[in-house]
Amino acid sequence: MKLKLSVVCLLLAIAAALFAGCGSSGSAAPDSTTIETKATETKKDEDIVIKTKYVDLHYPLIWEDRFSYEISEEDPYTVKGFAAIDEHKPVEIFEIVFDAAKGDIAGKIDGVSIGIVISEVKYDKTWTEGEKSAVIAMQEDINYLLDMLDKADGFSAK
Repeated sequence: MKLKLSVVCLLLAIAAALFAGCGSSGSAAPDSTTIETKATETKKDEDIVIKTKYVDLHYPLIWEDRFSYEISEEDPYTVKGFAAIDEHKPVEIFEIVFDAAKGDIAGKIDGVSIGIVISEVKYDKTWTEGEKSAVIAMQEDINYLLDMLDKADGFSAK
C-alpha cells in the first residue's frame, strides 16, 4: 500500500512538472536579449532638406508636421531647428554653426568648421508626456542629420 501511494505521488509530481514546463508555449514576456529595436531609417529623397550655402542638411521626414528651421546668414552663418509643440510656441532644439568655434565641432565641409549645439529645452508644465517625448526624439534625430552630413561631398570629421 505504501509503495502504491509512493508511485502515485511520484507520477503526480512528474505530471505537475510536465504541465508547468509546457504551460508557457512561448507567450512569456521576452527578456532584453530577445527584444530588437530598429533605428528610424529614411532615404535621402524622403528627408526634410535644409539647403545651406555650404551643404544640404538632412533631417527625418517623420517630423515634417513638427519641425521648422531658420537660417541666419549673419556672421556666423547658422541654422536653428525648432520643434512645434501643439498650441505652444516652437522650441529651439538645435543650432548648426558654420565657420565658428561654437558648439561641439562635428567636422569641416570644404574647410569650413561645423559646430553643433544641442539646445537646452525648458519643458512647459502644460506639456503632455507625449509632447515631451516628441521633443526628446527630435533632438535625438540630430544624430541622423550628423550621419547624413558625414556622407556629404567635401565633409571631413574633425
